[in-house]
Amino acid sequence: VWNATQRADQLAQENHVSRLFISIDDNNIRPVMTYMGEIIKTPTTVFGYTSCLVLPAPGAGPAIYLVGPYADKTVALLRQFASVSLLGEPQRLGLKPFRMYLVKPLALAQAPIPIRNFSNGLGLLDSTPQIMVGSNGTTEVTRWRIQRNAPIAPRTLYNYLLNLIPSTGAEATTTACLMNSLHMGDQLLVTFHAPTNPSAKSQQVLTGLTYDTVPDTHIFGPVTTTSFATSIVHLHLLSTSNGELKLAVNKAGLR
Repeated sequence: VWNATQRADQLAQENHVSRLFISIDDNNIRPVMTYMGEIIKTPTTVFGYTSCLVLPAPGAGPAIYLVGPYADKTVALLRQFASVSLLGEPQRLGLKPFRMYLVKPLALAQAPIPIRNFSNGLGLLDSTPQIMVGSNGTTEVTRWRIQRNAPIAPRTLYNYLLNLIPSTGAEATTTACLMNSLHMGDQLLVTFHAPTNPSAKSQQVLTGLTYDTVPDTHIFGPVTTTSFATSIVHLHLLSTSNGELKLAVNKAGLR
């Protein structure tokens, strides 16, 4: 992990790239990757898991991506929503290698929809999710704009928990996304398993919440201690400016 992140940092500086993104998959140790994102020179966003992807805003210029060895879905998202060039494959002893890419986000197919905003964190960029077909089936991809800034801090993660409800009374599909920093204007792509019910209505509903995880601290008089545990703070339901807790979107594939 050290060699891979140092090489990605070096490539970013050699190519005068101002942003570095590191993905977390289920086989990487999250604290190690987030710690490396805190200490390397290039401004870095660590994100996870493989059902989420963070992209710079279109027109923001290229970025370097260090992708986990088992994050095939992340690579598929990159190839569908960005121009991608493989730069290298840092090796891991006895295991699959990491992958490093130079990534340029593609322009949006349509203008953003400013009225479709969760006012406390996310704005929906497309009223119709896009379809992505992979080895594990079909997924719907919702595309969001991050609407706040939040800095890197030790062992601090910024989380979004989003639900897609395909029809009234149906069971929601939930996707969790996390980042070690937030940059206003970045895109957040969130995938959901596509509903298989052919009779589902043409509109679906999105709901969600946001929260931060921080180190668990305890104060004893003049002494402050930090444990290995974490606490949840700033927990909020995502809501629109008029207090609605949901956004309606078209069923994927319908316009």
